[in-house]
Amino acid sequence: MTELRFDLPADIFSSLVDEAIRYDDEISDRIAASKEKPTTANVLLPMIEGDRVFQPIRSILTFPSKVSENKTIRDASTEAEKTLSAHGVKSAMRHDVYEAVLAYSQTEEAKQLQGEEARYLKHTMRDYRRSGLHLGANERARIEEILTRLSQLSIEFSRNLSEEDSQWEFTKEDLQGLPADVLSSLNPSADGSHLIVTLKYPHVFPIMDFVQVENTRKIIEKAFASRCKESNGAILKEVLKLRAEKAKILGFLNHAQYVLEIRMAENPEKVNEFLSQLGFKLKSLVQVEFQELLDLKREEYNSRGISEKFDGKINAWDSRYFTERSKEKKFQYDANELKKYFPLGKVTSGMLEIYQKILNLKFTEMSGKSIQSSIWHPDVQLFKVEDGKTGQHMGYFYLDLFPRTGKYGHAAVWPLRASARISDDKSQFPVCAMVANFPRNSEEKPSLLTHGDVVTFFPRIRSRDARNLQQGKIGPICRN
Repeated sequence: MTELRFDLPADIFSSLVDEAIRYDDEISDRIAASKEKPTTANVLLPMIEGDRVFQPIRSILTFPSKVSENKTIRDASTEAEKTLSAHGVKSAMRHDVYEAVLAYSQTEEAKQLQGEEARYLKHTMRDYRRSGLHLGANERARIEEILTRLSQLSIEFSRNLSEEDSQWEFTKEDLQGLPADVLSSLNPSADGSHLIVTLKYPHVFPIMDFVQVENTRKIIEKAFASRCKESNGAILKEVLKLRAEKAKILGFLNHAQYVLEIRMAENPEKVNEFLSQLGFKLKSLVQVEFQELLDLKREEYNSRGISEKFDGKINAWDSRYFTERSKEKKFQYDANELKKYFPLGKVTSGMLEIYQKILNLKFTEMSGKSIQSSIWHPDVQLFKVEDGKTGQHMGYFYLDLFPRTGKYGHAAVWPLRASARISDDKSQFPVCAMVANFPRNSEEKPSLLTHGDVVTFFPRIRSRDARNLQQGKIGPICRN
């Protein structure tokens, strides 16, 4: 199977973290000891091997914080992620390792590298520079403090959003206009007089798109936009301050300049110029469309006999709702009617079939007792990827498509293990997981996806296939 285990009990995480750190330290110590006579064999290859081995261990220990339904395991995984992230910063900032790699990069042997190895070394040296390893001891120490703190804040920020579980109660009248399949999926309140709404995507977006009662949309929009406001608001303020300080120490004017240095745009000036030109070209169109939405709002309020409530504005909680009404009026577009053509099972099988044909791959769903240790929830599907012509094994991927308490709240693809060549006759196959939050099947109806859901799903599937098609010699070659 994938050789990745997600059935570990919470009480074993701490000892496995310690073991992983010891392994990483041993690799770093060996590299640092090679400073005087650095070679590909004692510097580059140990770095590559260390990355190859460490990534899947990290995935086993940290990925459950995003997907496990057991809060105790999520908590243990989050603590593991904090510890490993702090260690990762410390390891990356080791000046003795940097000196050994720098010395190696200046050898004739290193200058003769080609392909993946050459790219790996080039980007490693680039990352060292962008972490300030070339600076004095005081600057390096402060950057290490900043990177460690930023790592912890990022984990806390994501954790707060994943654990957010607030609920709101509405009557059926409050939810007038909500599609029947969404309405039937809502759980009743304790006394049965109301329906419970969460701030998960399958509830929020249909309410913002279809519920006619403005106050309901207003309540949900404000609640959704201010999730974890107090805790994450404080985190964002600290993050902005630390990013600015780090950029300044590294010789950049600001964080934007630091980030864009290695992006296609290259610098903030190009980004600002692009946005200014785009804004100028779109301004007249925005004004026309805004007026169309405003006219629709006025018409609806008049037709419903509530013209006195018309405020002459398109508020944040009006935007999605009246955009849907505009599409209905201008294009006879009915989002709920379209959903009938997108049952999740059909969409999933159809997309997999498309990619199998286009990329000449074969996907086989795995099942049975042999995969139980490799999956983290009964909803999860595991697929094996093979070359469609030769049958060559190429990797695995997971699909985890439904929301649950504590789960990562967006849609994303996680690279759990990279492709790598272990020896001439043995490879490490890539493994990745697509995580999403689509509506769950009910007893009455299958899960129906909106066109927006399908648009979300399709590129994530593409991203997953791109990762499974990476057949390089070096696992973590994607040093962006």
